[in-house]
Amino acid sequence: MEAVKVQKQDGKKYAPLKDSRVSGLKEETIRQLFIDRLVSNYSYSLDQITVEYRIKQSHYRPDIVIWKNALRKDAFIVVELKSNKTTSFKEESYSIGYKTSVALGAHFFVITNLEVIQCFYVNRVTGNLDPIDDIPKANEIVSDERIEDYVATKRVFSKDEFAKVLFICHNIIRNNDKLSPEAAFDEICKILFLKIINPQLLSLNEFGNYQHLFDISKEKFAKYNLFEINEEIKIREISFKQIVKELETINLSVTKDDVKGFAFEKLLGRTFRGELGQFFTPRNIVDFMVEVLDPQEGELICDPCCGSGGFLINAFEYIREKQGEQFTNTENFIYGTDANPRMARTAKMNMIIRGGDPSGIYHHDGLLNVDGIWDNRFDVILTNPPFGARVSNELVVAGSDRFTDEEKIKTYTGKYGQEYIDAQKQVNDHIGMPILSLFKTGRDMNCGLTDVLFIERCLNLLKPGGRLGIVLPESVLNNQNLQPVRDYFESIAKIILIVSLPQDVFAASGTSIKTSLVFFKKFTDAERRQYDDIKEKAIHTIRTKYDSNLSKAVENVEIRNIIKHEFKYPIVMSKIKSLSFDGTNDDLSALKEEFIKYRNSNNLW
Repeated sequence: MEAVKVQKQDGKKYAPLKDSRVSGLKEETIRQLFIDRLVSNYSYSLDQITVEYRIKQSHYRPDIVIWKNALRKDAFIVVELKSNKTTSFKEESYSIGYKTSVALGAHFFVITNLEVIQCFYVNRVTGNLDPIDDIPKANEIVSDERIEDYVATKRVFSKDEFAKVLFICHNIIRNNDKLSPEAAFDEICKILFLKIINPQLLSLNEFGNYQHLFDISKEKFAKYNLFEINEEIKIREISFKQIVKELETINLSVTKDDVKGFAFEKLLGRTFRGELGQFFTPRNIVDFMVEVLDPQEGELICDPCCGSGGFLINAFEYIREKQGEQFTNTENFIYGTDANPRMARTAKMNMIIRGGDPSGIYHHDGLLNVDGIWDNRFDVILTNPPFGARVSNELVVAGSDRFTDEEKIKTYTGKYGQEYIDAQKQVNDHIGMPILSLFKTGRDMNCGLTDVLFIERCLNLLKPGGRLGIVLPESVLNNQNLQPVRDYFESIAKIILIVSLPQDVFAASGTSIKTSLVFFKKFTDAERRQYDDIKEKAIHTIRTKYDSNLSKAVENVEIRNIIKHEFKYPIVMSKIKSLSFDGTNDDLSALKEEFIKYRNSNNLW
């Protein structure tokens, strides 16, 4: 972009001079570029812009004043510029900006270093600067009434404000319609999606039409299978009116994704902690696991028992924040399944609210393949599988588990060929057979523990060299009866890190099971060959030495000892004693920093 140099004329009027050079201080450079943005993006004319305007009886000169018109009688926006070395804006700047804006009669105040732009409405009633999403364009300057309408749609709600509004809406439904917390949550979600379709939601004369508008919403999101075809809004009209009233000043199209997501997450937590608490992993643990595995743009990420989508959402936001303006999101890279229909739908909604693509999230048994989810496909898997349950031989692959979406089958077959055709066989060729028979731990080791089956499922889903972070009961790590299971997992992946958590981490979810975070890295092809060679030689050595006179159990111990000696690698182990609610100043946050340094210095991934 060619810089615009602003030249002072007669101490009052300013005109642009095009110049390929940018001179002056950092703030002067920013001023030139910001004026160019005001002209190019907001359609203000240079005759409406004054720099370093002198205010009577004041030593302060605002960097930029934008007037309502070229006559320069009515100030509209005051702009305070900061150096690009400034990483945060102090409240004192807001105070000066407010006083300056009031002195000039301006409606808006902006403070910026060009990279970060904070916009405010000058609220003379409250004496505050109210955050808004953006300043008006030149053609939006009409009247004070029009300005008030603009501010109403652009007001930036804080996370706590939006969360409070959702709680109020939730209580309206519970009080008026006597629905359970979970059913009330479902109705809130429906209305939120009406709000997404129509940011202004509904004018007061449209209340009788809300079922029709919900049908439009269902149609728009039909490809995500969010709602059943015959699904309706199941609350009274009075409840609907009260909720619309609460939501009328919130424009979801301009409310930032993190604000919407935070509020949605708070409502989720309050609603489901009791009945469905097992679907929630504490946020600081999720943050830790994502940062340890460090997912990158271009990698495929999966959670085969995703609950409300916490790991998937966090991974998506982690990549988006890390990439910044380079983040493309042109093709879905997030996949997940959950066997609970409410949770699967909630995960999809959670992803949409955060600005992501929910097309890879399914209501489906996480142990079975579904469109997009099959073996040797994923770079990163993050999950917290169900604990303490067993899969019995009576649980079989059902006809309803078949791949039936002909359009997707055609698309995936064209894109992945034989790989996708083989993926379908896991279900299509085993209808009526026990799900346990699909897994080595279930078939050969007679282990039906869900946590064990999901470890195998996750390792199968990973590409060679792929990374897994999983929450596990510590019994999986130390129960002597599960030694064959552990041997098997160590024959296909390296254990990189084990973090023992405090006893009460999942107490809010109704369980006191002692847990650990376990991080695996699946063997690369070269490591696979190396391990197999060592094992083959170990078997030959032991059987030659003892002439096959050892029992099978003793022989396995001897072979395992040789493998551990020949196939050595470090395993980091840590015990967390202190775990704070916000994830700061505790053992977990300290471990994260230490492990990231270790990971990077050893090129683990």
